Amino acid sequence: MQSASIRLYRSPDRTHVIRLFREFMQELTPPQLRSEFDSYVETAVREELGRIEQYYFSREGQGFWVADQAGVVGMVGVERHSESSAELRRMAVDQHHRRRGIARELLQVAEAFCRDFGYRTVS
Repeated sequence: MQSASIRLYRSPDRTHVIRLFREFMQELTPPQLRSEFDSYVETAVREELGRIEQYYFSREGQGFWVADQAGVVGMVGVERHSESSAELRRMAVDQHHRRRGIARELLQVAEAFCRDFGYRTVS
């Protein structure tokens, strides 16, 4: 099977990123907390994932990447917290593409970005 290529997010990826996030969160949601998680997911889509260009690319030291394998199969973001620290955000891989090294590749890209930007701490 062809490996995924890791690239910067582009606006046509929006629908696929949101779908991946919703599916990933669905997997993690305990049944008794469904309404709380659903509310969290919709807030994240409205405030962040539905506007990745504004949220991630409008500030220096931030980025968002996707794993592309004939479509978006993974994602990861880096959000700046200070001059020396950033947070890894929204890392997920489609359940049918796991255990193939895609998460490792996404992490390597995010870590290299953080190193190049001079972050000392990544949480």
